[in-house]
Amino acid sequence: DSFAFITRCNDKKVHKKGKYYEHLAGWTNTYTNFVMTEPVEVEISVVDGNVNDDDDDVDHGTCIDQISTAVAHPLASTAVNSVEVKAGKAYIIMNTPAQITVDINSQMDGQHTGRGYKGPPIHTVTIFANPPLSDIPEIGSPGVYAVTPGEMPPTDSTKYETLYFLPGVHDIDRAFPLWANKNYYIPNNAIVYGSLDSSHGGNHNGHNIRIFGHGTISGARLNHPQYDTRDLPNPNPIKLQGAWNSTVEGITIEDSAYHSLMMWAGYRPEEPTLVRWVKIFTWRANGDGINPGQNMRIENSFFRTQDDALYARGVGMKNLSIWNDANGVAFALWALQEHDRPLIIEDCTVLYARRAIGGKGGRVFSLRGGGGVGKTGGGN
Repeated sequence: DSFAFITRCNDKKVHKKGKYYEHLAGWTNTYTNFVMTEPVEVEISVVDGNVNDDDDDVDHGTCIDQISTAVAHPLASTAVNSVEVKAGKAYIIMNTPAQITVDINSQMDGQHTGRGYKGPPIHTVTIFANPPLSDIPEIGSPGVYAVTPGEMPPTDSTKYETLYFLPGVHDIDRAFPLWANKNYYIPNNAIVYGSLDSSHGGNHNGHNIRIFGHGTISGARLNHPQYDTRDLPNPNPIKLQGAWNSTVEGITIEDSAYHSLMMWAGYRPEEPTLVRWVKIFTWRANGDGINPGQNMRIENSFFRTQDDALYARGVGMKNLSIWNDANGVAFALWALQEHDRPLIIEDCTVLYARRAIGGKGGRVFSLRGGGGVGKTGGGN
């Protein structure tokens, strides 16, 4: 089954401890995750004309009565067979797994939405069609602990081999401890508020970890660390230290309160650190995407971030889609100065590179702060 979720940029005047970008107040994005093994047709329709009809007194944008145009990005993607609008609805036929954003009624393509934009908040749509995952745990199997919505998962690593977050809404608060040699599974009908962190054990707890599934980890209930003075690690949605032989796969991260995904590990290519089919949405200052360690390979992933999406570091990056609205760059190249080996970034698409504030954001590549030598190619 496919479920539609909405990620939202809150108004910094209301959510004063979030450090949301004022330019994006009220902007939203509907996303859905599903698994496909054969061609599928996705229907997009208008529900009530205003996806953000709530009581917070924020301008939530112009109501859309029906869809008149739809364009699927990346344009070069061979995964999309066709896009058609009929009777006010959009129909997208997809041949293969891919991460697609659909621009409805030219809200993004037909105007500049960066610095100087005075129009209403914009609602966008993304479709995440995923390949099947391997080794999905079975409830009731030895070592599988099923976490019920509303229950705090066990922090004692002897209680489980795999934490399985059951369908529904979970809240684990900031810096829930992760342990080496464990699995954490979030299905597509579950959302986990809070952050996951292995740094309680230094570099000793981040290895041989798998965080996977097509569910969501959300930072929406966490303040920016500037306003949360608890003696805890920063609220990175996922942070692993010593992340050799560790993988994050399929997960969506939304509304990160700080840098979204950090998996630190020294260069050991025989013990890979992998990120694949991950999707990231951020709306805040310091809402970076991935700051990889020296050992990370990133593949087939989507980034819509309001700070730097990716730091050019690690083993390689391939087939990524990147989008900036307010600040930050797609590829921060200054991290290359740490490299003494080639780093290849290939087959990547920058969907939108825009900025709403002064400074050096809204760029595809940036060498601010210096950098070394790398190789880039195959992008769009």
